[in-house]
Amino acid sequence: MTSSEKEISDALEEILPFMDVLTPAEYKEKCLDHIVGMTGTADGIRGIVKSKKLLDSFIDLICYDKNDKVRLLCFQVIVNLSSSASSTEVNNHLLNPDVIYFLLNVVVHKDLDSSDLAAMLLSNMTQESSNCELVASKLREHDKVTVEKLVDAFCTPVYNTHCHLHHLGSFLSNLTLLKDMRLLFLKENRLIERVLTFTAYEESSVRRFSVAAIIKNCLFETDHHDWLLSDVDILPHLLLPLAGPEEFDEEDNETLPIDLQYLPPDKKREPNKEIKNLLLESLFQLCATKVCRLKMKKNGTYLIMRELHKATAEDDPIMVNLENLVYVLIGDEPDSENENLWDVEVPEHISSKLIQ
Repeated sequence: MTSSEKEISDALEEILPFMDVLTPAEYKEKCLDHIVGMTGTADGIRGIVKSKKLLDSFIDLICYDKNDKVRLLCFQVIVNLSSSASSTEVNNHLLNPDVIYFLLNVVVHKDLDSSDLAAMLLSNMTQESSNCELVASKLREHDKVTVEKLVDAFCTPVYNTHCHLHHLGSFLSNLTLLKDMRLLFLKENRLIERVLTFTAYEESSVRRFSVAAIIKNCLFETDHHDWLLSDVDILPHLLLPLAGPEEFDEEDNETLPIDLQYLPPDKKREPNKEIKNLLLESLFQLCATKVCRLKMKKNGTYLIMRELHKATAEDDPIMVNLENLVYVLIGDEPDSENENLWDVEVPEHISSKLIQ
């Protein structure tokens, strides 16, 4: 143990007795302010994570302390730890049914100032697939909090008087990596319709990213693509963020969805490359079947992609996905035997070149 690690260990040992609901709030606040600072260093994080008793104390204070600042500081410590290099160990420690139920309750509460931090924590906890499945299983068992309730909280303006709940979308996007959760968003409860409007939500790139991820995950369900294009009208929500201020002639304009016709001269494209990539990947997924490809071609998808291509630098990381999509849109349709592109078997000698 280095001298720095020993100092941290000794300091935490002195702090531990004060991390109790019966300790006066002013003492806990001073200690927790110091601990929040420690989560900014690798040595500090390692020292905190080594103390299981300290982690348990943070959880107890989050759940039971009556002082708002103490609870917020504890939340901040746990969120920082759960997103650190030691996140696996921390998140595994948090995967207790009572803790999961508590966090779900906090997220959907309309008047708690810790709901944003609870959403961040749930997002961090569900990064790994096994953890996500465990949290989802507790969500399925919850008697009050459901996926529908989470989507309602996420999509309702000023749902919480203190919190924006942007990071709740990150938690929902993790959940949609699970098939049964995706199906809830699709025909079963049509939750996908509620989140689509946020693909162009200017106030938060975090929210736009999470919604784009939810859409992409839901599109793994190829059987629902035609329904999404026809009944849900998903295409304008994917194309609008990628569209610029370009003017089209009358004939081309008539092929575009109404929401993409005659856009203003100050129309800006999505600035975040990761979000643009997710939207392009979603459009590419929608090209799986012939009926969907034809609908996308008929509704001017190529026109928007053509202009996006003109406005994109050759070394831009989105170019690969963009060009792949363009090739599908302008290419000849395969024979009827291979109408679903994802069912086509690529010979091994070709696939090995594609993944290099």
